[in-house]
Amino acid sequence: MFNSSYVNPINQLHQPKKCSLTVLILLLCFSSQASAETSADDLMPYQLTYHSSVSGFTVKATRTFTKTPSAYKILQIAKMLVGKISEESHFNIDDKQIISRSYTYNREVLFNKKVFSIDIDQDKKRAIYRNKKQETQTPFTDVVYDPLNFQLQIRRDLKKYAHDYPQTTYHIAKRGRIKTSTFKFVKEEVIETQLGPLKTLMIERVRGGDSKRKSRMWLAVDWDFVLVRMYHENSRRKGTLELIDGSIAGSPMTSL
Repeated sequence: MFNSSYVNPINQLHQPKKCSLTVLILLLCFSSQASAETSADDLMPYQLTYHSSVSGFTVKATRTFTKTPSAYKILQIAKMLVGKISEESHFNIDDKQIISRSYTYNREVLFNKKVFSIDIDQDKKRAIYRNKKQETQTPFTDVVYDPLNFQLQIRRDLKKYAHDYPQTTYHIAKRGRIKTSTFKFVKEEVIETQLGPLKTLMIERVRGGDSKRKSRMWLAVDWDFVLVRMYHENSRRKGTLELIDGSIAGSPMTSL
């Protein structure tokens, strides 16, 4: 098994049914040739718009990836009739890996408001989770991502390995713990989207034991491996996230 610490992706919409925006909007997160190496300069900025239906709510989400003067930023905003969820990730990138710095989450849905942050102290190797009631510090040893930027690392890994993408485990700082998510390459597939047909690589989350949960992602080969579709299924419900519009480095995405 390949581990993402090698040297060289909707937190609760409402309380009763746990289905995270990040898990469905990357579970409700580059070119047609795999390069030998990846670097920060290879990462192209993007603006993407998605549509999904989660637990009876219709969701429209935008995700942008930009470079700030001192770091990189991913901003994701999901809007629905009953409220919105925003997530923001700040990090640095060297030639071989993402260096997580901070992540913030803000949900206002119906009469529920939830705000928390995760700061990654790379010197002390601590992930510091804070909300209005508590602070929790969790030690880590492997490379740690946040709920948004691990999806960018998947994108970088696919750019490097393409069809040879090895089964890979990512360590992700969550609310007071470090969670692992493992993915494997399944196949290349041309899928129909609202933009038209797109060539994609499909990867799947590896589940243990007799789990009936399924999580699959399709990433666009010719468009920097951005996410174009996600499917999630468990014993109670199914959900699909679909790209409806996008631009990469200012160029509108088009079909084959």
